[in-house]
Amino acid sequence: LATQFGAQGIPHLVAVDADGTTVLTDEGVQEVAVDPDGDNFPWRPPTFDELFPDHVLSKATDADTPGAVRTIGKDELRDKHLMLYFSAHWCPPCRAFTPVLSEAYTRLKAERPGDFELVFVSSDRDQAGFDEYWGEMTFC
Repeated sequence: LATQFGAQGIPHLVAVDADGTTVLTDEGVQEVAVDPDGDNFPWRPPTFDELFPDHVLSKATDADTPGAVRTIGKDELRDKHLMLYFSAHWCPPCRAFTPVLSEAYTRLKAERPGDFELVFVSSDRDQAGFDEYWGEMTFC
């Protein structure tokens, strides 16, 4: 069981769902430490929908408001394949990969315009760094 549930040290506490196979958390020791009364038990991780923001910035432009930044609502992304690109302008390997990813995104979007989206999740340390880097991307 230790191998099955990735227990590499002790103490190690894993919480599984009633089916016995779905791991709810493998950080049970930490969960008990921060929630000793079990108020949040069984410590289910937040769902993607709970974590994802209600809106993301879009590269699409609004013809009625030139220069305005458009957003895409979470509902517009439902039922699409979603790729999340974690990156930052200060990261040299990221800076090298981003143009490659932008070209691939542009080609793929031309072939499959409605079934996926690529969203940049910034680790930039300031707005200026984000703005510069996001400006080089062809995706959200």
